[in-house]
Amino acid sequence: MKIFFLELNSSHYALSRGTAITNGADLDNYSTPGNYYASTDAIAISLSNSPANGAFTMKVEYANGTGYPRQTIRQYDTGTLYTRLRNGLGVWQAWMMYPTRTEINALNSKMLVKINIRTTDTTTADDIMADGVYMCTGVTTERKFPTANGLMLVFAYNANLVFQIYYPHPGTSKPYVRMHWDNWSNWLQL
Repeated sequence: MKIFFLELNSSHYALSRGTAITNGADLDNYSTPGNYYASTDAIAISLSNSPANGAFTMKVEYANGTGYPRQTIRQYDTGTLYTRLRNGLGVWQAWMMYPTRTEINALNSKMLVKINIRTTDTTTADDIMADGVYMCTGVTTERKFPTANGLMLVFAYNANLVFQIYYPHPGTSKPYVRMHWDNWSNWLQL
């Protein structure tokens, strides 16, 4: 444990130290591993090849241990994270912004698997009317699923208008589709 602590506090890994980035600098020139910072919004805005519009810290590290510098910026006021990598030809890739927690939660609420429907469940395809992705394993046509195993996407416009798309597994046949408007239509294979 003591060795780990000393390593973190060495000058190479110390997160409390850093080198100030000067006004008007070009971030393309920062490829030496270390910690850097733009202490004010004015400095951050003056920089070339920077995605940040406010004060930030930047960590530069080698992506593979010995080469390919990677820059990671954390903007001070928003916590927004950006990253980019310099390729083997010495060309910096475009900056990529990490999604925020709010953006991830919004995606998860729409795309998470809502239910794993299994052989032992009594759920029928007619019961599934909420937006989501549903895994269906060992279900039966008596329960109104088109095949025993598949992935079903459900899009609900409102309580009456619902669309289901069913992708059979292992993907050996074309998907099925049906809709609900007061009653369910029959499955139609596309």
